[in-house]
Parts: sequence; structure tokens; C-alpha cells
Amino acid sequence: MGGHTVNNGNNIYLSSNYDPLFRIENDDNSKGQISSGELKILNGTISDFSSQGVNSKELEFGMGTVQVINNKALKEIDVNFNNNKSNFGGAIFVASVNDIDGNLLVGRDFENSEIGAISGNFTSNKAAYLGGAIYNSGADIKNGIIQGKKDLNSKITITTKGKDTVFRGNSANVAGGALFNLGTANIEAKDGNRVIFETTSDTIYNGGELNIISGETIVKSSITDEKISADMMGAVQSFGETGITNIAKDGTLSLENNAIITQREINVNGALEAQNGGKITGALKIGSTGTADLNPSNLTSSVINNGDLALWDGTLSQNINGNGITAILGEVTNNAVITQKTFGIEKEDGFSNGIFTTNLDNLKIADKEIHNYGTLILTGGTNENKITSSYTYPDSDIHDSGQPPQPGITKIKGDVVNNAKIAQAIEIQSGKLTSNADNIDSIKIGNNTTYNVIGGALKTQ
Repeated sequence: MGGHTVNNGNNIYLSSNYDPLFRIENDDNSKGQISSGELKILNGTISDFSSQGVNSKELEFGMGTVQVINNKALKEIDVNFNNNKSNFGGAIFVASVNDIDGNLLVGRDFENSEIGAISGNFTSNKAAYLGGAIYNSGADIKNGIIQGKKDLNSKITITTKGKDTVFRGNSANVAGGALFNLGTANIEAKDGNRVIFETTSDTIYNGGELNIISGETIVKSSITDEKISADMMGAVQSFGETGITNIAKDGTLSLENNAIITQREINVNGALEAQNGGKITGALKIGSTGTADLNPSNLTSSVINNGDLALWDGTLSQNINGNGITAILGEVTNNAVITQKTFGIEKEDGFSNGIFTTNLDNLKIADKEIHNYGTLILTGGTNENKITSSYTYPDSDIHDSGQPPQPGITKIKGDVVNNAKIAQAIEIQSGKLTSNADNIDSIKIGNNTTYNVIGGALKTQ
């Protein structure tokens, strides 16, 4: 058949209805009527719809204003959803359902569900259990009750269409105030527009796969896969600790307002902007095309960095491993081991203020150079790296002024043995520096400190 478009420019206001407003489902009566990717729901607003069904044997127990089960016909939804209510998926419910006991869905096709594009604004939608705005999951059903498994996969794509797509004030009593996902959820922001999860209640529960494909996604709430076990509609459902978030090369995930992310894996091949976010829990891997701006105090496990990692104010207590570049842009105290190809400390008025305090034994730099344009404070250890301000940044790394940063300073505040060239000013503020004098360009020796020269020509200021 040809394409289908409904709700084209009309607002719909309904309440106290037990069936979904739009139901797209494969069963004996619907096979072949609408093929994959032909149906669109466009324009207008759907408001005040309540899907609180009671007959679970008929799958009518409150599943979304728009309900998609075992079907791929819905190509696009571009409407606003305001103040809609359901038990699962206040606005949209998507499921690929597998009938375990074979007593309910006889004759239906068990295929993966999919919605090709979802845009518009989602405001104050509510779920009694999961997915205040959107529920997306593969699911087993047994004795008429959805079990919340992932044997089949459902896929949705949240996108933008000429403006930002905003989730604001959505909520769920158990999990996923904005989005509950045990399937695949893609986010594709386009043409400079953004997908925004605006308020603290607009949480994302991702126990499946969340892919930030393109453009900027802003989260001011949380992305989590915490362990949950709760009685929902007469069945105890348990899930959690299975989420994977992927940021693709053209995607940016910005965590604001102390937003947290808790996932089994966080894979960054695009950009993760989290210096204003909260705790990051999970295996964080930054690929060769990936960049991440982080508060080091918010890391709860080690990081694999093969791209570009910038650390702002905080204390680093988790190891950083890999072949990438780590740059210090804030005031950082290091209590971990940093193993990287390239390492630098940056400072420029109005942009960054790199101050880095560390024991030298905690730096394992493959390039054998520390590029210091800020303040490097050494509390002890043995230096095997040239400390210099001569590194030429690629054009993409030149700061806002368009000029290379000014040379930095190295301060000694412990007992340090130096076996490499320090090509910048040094101050011994406390402790002792032991070095061949030829490795020191300029040194200022403070009161009650020691400069132990083991050869070379002495230079002081």
C-alpha cells in the first residue's frame, strides 16, 4: 500500500481512554496491510491522554499513547506530547514481544519493532512504572505479563526536525523519567539542533544500547543502568548493569547540571563534554577519534584513552592508560598512574589554568616529554621526561587567542631526582632537587631547600 499520514496538523485532546490512541501491531488481521516504514504521525499536539488499561491478557494494561508491537511500519513521529499518562511509556511504547508460554500471542509475527524517527517536544508525560515519555524494549511475555527481557530487540531513533527536540518535566515512578530503553535507542541531532533532556526528572534508563550518532545531546539529569527489582503489574521485574553508551564520531554528549552517567561501558569516538557533570561510573574508553573533557574527581574507575582527554579541576584517583593525549586544563592533584603517548599542562587567560601536582613516578609518557605551559608541581620521584614549553600544537589545539601559550614553570615541593632536561624556569620551594646542572636552564632556590648538583655548569637566578 502507499504511505499513511495521520494527525497531520491537528491537535488531539483526550482523557480516560483504555486503548492506545494509535496501535501498530502485527497479528492475524494486520499482516500485509501496512509494510515496513510507511506510516507517519505528523504535526500537532497529543495532550492529556490516559492509557491505564486493566486487562493484561489483552495487552491493554497501559502501554503508551502510541503503541508499536512487533512492527516496523511507523517511519516517523513528529508531534508534541503533553501530559499523557500510562503505566509503561507515557507517550510512546515500543516492544518486540516474545510469547514464552505460547498462550497469548498465537499467530502473531515475532519480529523486531522499530520507529524510524521521533521528534517534537515531550512535556510532563508520566509513567506509573517505566518510561515517562518513551518505553523501548525487547520483551518476553509470560502468563500475560511482560517480563522486561531482551530476547528480541526494539529500535528507535530520536532526532530533530527544524528545531530542538526537548524532554521537559517527564517522570516515571520506577525508572526512565524521559526514556526507558532495553533495546537500541539512537539519537541523531541534525542541522545544528539539539536533543535536550532538560530537567532532573528527565532521566534516561539505558539497559540496552544508547547511541549518540550525530549532533549534540544535552543531559541535565542522568543516564543509568542501576540494578532495579520491582513489582510491576503483578510480576517482579529485575534488570540493570547491562547498559552500553556509544558516542559516534559525529556525536557529542554534554553532561550538565552535575548529570551522572552509570553504564557497563561508555565508548567515546566523538565528544564527551562532562566537566560540568557528575560521577562517571563504568568502563570509559576513548577511541582514536574521541575527545573527553572531564572533572577527574568524578571518575570512579580507570580510563582507557587513545584519543584526547582534557582534565579540569579536581583530584585524579583513577589510572589513565592508552596511547592518547592527556592535557591538564584546570587545577589537578594526581594520585594515580598516567600512561599516555603525550602529556601537557595548558594555561591561557580566559581559557585554561593548568596547575598539576604529582609524584613523577606516576607519569609514564611514551614521548618522554612533559609539555608545560602552566604550573607543574613535583612532590617527589624520578624525572625521566624532558620538561619543555616548545611543543607545537596542531592548528585544532591552538587556544582562543590564536597564539601559542606562554612557557610554564616547574616547582619542586619534595625530594626529586632529575635525569632529563628541564627547559624552563624552576623554583625549589621545599625539599631537594638532585640533578646534573646541564639539565637545568634556570633555577631559583628557596630558603631551607637543597639543590644537589651532580655535574655540569651551575646556573641560578
